[in-house]
Amino acid sequence: MEEGQLAVDAHVHTQWSWDAASGDMEGSCRQALRIGLRGLAFTEHADFTPWHITDKVYERLSPRYREMVSPERTLTPPRLDTESYLAAIEKCRHLFPDLRILSGVEIGEPTWHVSEVAELRADGGFDRVLASSHSIKRDGASHMVGDAAAISSGASVLSEYLVDLARMVESSDQFEVLAHIDYPLRDWPADEPFNIDDFEDNFREVLEKLSATDRVLEINTVMPLHETILRWWADSGGARVSFGSDAHDPSRVGQGIREAMAMADSAGFRSRLEDPFGYWFRS
Repeated sequence: MEEGQLAVDAHVHTQWSWDAASGDMEGSCRQALRIGLRGLAFTEHADFTPWHITDKVYERLSPRYREMVSPERTLTPPRLDTESYLAAIEKCRHLFPDLRILSGVEIGEPTWHVSEVAELRADGGFDRVLASSHSIKRDGASHMVGDAAAISSGASVLSEYLVDLARMVESSDQFEVLAHIDYPLRDWPADEPFNIDDFEDNFREVLEKLSATDRVLEINTVMPLHETILRWWADSGGARVSFGSDAHDPSRVGQGIREAMAMADSAGFRSRLEDPFGYWFRS
């Protein structure tokens, strides 16, 4: 990779993701070229889990999202319009020939929705397939992690989340990249102390199962990945990483990628000259 050049931002959302109210695929491409990105992967949300929304969370929702909530306080995310999304990808490839543009999808809780995921994969032909979890189950209902954090301790949410994540990695072969392994930390209670070492066993179990299937750990930059997690990934035999801003609007495209590259480099991960648009490998 040329000095000063940014790696591919492999986790970007646009107007085709149900929760990206400010998403703009063409605007994201322009931003990528402006800041010197090599390429983008547009990994739109494919969420099938209906979430129970507490009154406290409902009060914070904008009118756009309140319209998605039923009178019983269930938010059912709209399905990804795969055909229109892929047509938009092709249009951007024509408009921005100097930018490598990959199609992709971020599948939420794939083990909970096996038939829907299989149908999506058959229709899409995506270049990048991420999987993630945004959910915790409480009292027979699925809650968004941030909502669960409001009614439980951060420690209990993170522990349960990582147990579910390990089960997901072990049980599903429908993805290649594990996105934001540390997702619950985004909603960690301000008054609750956090020590990464308290969750070492939980994190290591996920990482070892991911490594055993030769898959990829994402370094998500919404919250900088704790360097200890990256060290545990290397210890487990993890061989590949990808980088993702998780941008939901063009202004965030590429944010934190340079710092993530430096952290990956210090942990022994490098870009391969024969595939400058691919994953980084541990040397």
